[in-house]
Amino acid sequence: MQLYSSSPSPFGRKVKITAHLAGLYEQLEVVTIDG
Repeated sequence: MQLYSSSPSPFGRKVKITAHLAGLYEQLEVVTIDG
């Protein structure tokens, strides 16, 4: 899975926390988009 997120995004942070809690963080590829 890929998560496209900007650094200060609260949505991206929530998704990362939820993925950690669900045990899916290892499958998550975080793509940082700055702009």
